[in-house]
Amino acid sequence: MPVSGGAIDVDLQALGLETDSQAGAGYFSVQLNTNAFTAANGHQAAVQFTDMHSPESAINPGDVLCIWNVDINAQDYHTQCHAPLMGRAPISGDHAVVQGYQDFQEAGYLKMVVQVSWDPQQLTYGVVAPDMYGLTQSSVYPGKTAPAGNINGNWTQLSGSILGYGNGSTAEFSKSNVWIALDVWNCQFDANMDCVGWNPGFWSWAKTKPSVTVSWLTQEQNNLAPVTTFLPTTPASVLPALQCPSWNGCFIEYNATAP
Repeated sequence: MPVSGGAIDVDLQALGLETDSQAGAGYFSVQLNTNAFTAANGHQAAVQFTDMHSPESAINPGDVLCIWNVDINAQDYHTQCHAPLMGRAPISGDHAVVQGYQDFQEAGYLKMVVQVSWDPQQLTYGVVAPDMYGLTQSSVYPGKTAPAGNINGNWTQLSGSILGYGNGSTAEFSKSNVWIALDVWNCQFDANMDCVGWNPGFWSWAKTKPSVTVSWLTQEQNNLAPVTTFLPTTPASVLPALQCPSWNGCFIEYNATAP
């Protein structure tokens, strides 16, 4: 079944120190990333929904909310961003939610909704961007009706975490405990914004587990160690794929720590 939307929820249950390996103290990003897919130009492409946080001491402080349409082969990044949110520094007990989904009212557009608890106005912010490379439509069957199983297009997986700020950097935590949840759904929204699901079916997520490197689609990392029922030495290739037997959606959640 295709994916029509997803979200990452990060809860800073205990936040000690956090330093980006390149930018310095207080820089990080919260990312929701799609799978790679083949665009109409034959290149591999992907979409990233991101909140990039800079500390108050930065030249340009605040949270910048962006949808990135990425041509992976050409390393070409097209961004649509919201003006920076000016809030306080995150502390223990804060949380952030980044949600990305396809726009069923306006075909060919992607939407992103963000909430961060360190925003003093406690608002919900949105970003809209064109689906430049066809994440939500099939490029394999141009001009034709997509077959069953490819109703929405090329979005079949997602991944995400709290990571380095950018340029392949690492978010390095100390004395921290972070709860992370990834949600995914395959339903569309009607005029009343109710969730209307496709026929029941199963999804299989990529055979990965929460880890330091969340996805090869992003070069940013963190030093958090996931607390799961799996042994830390278990390779991702032998873990069972997460199955979603519901038409509506499913989720995975876990704790990650840094000493």
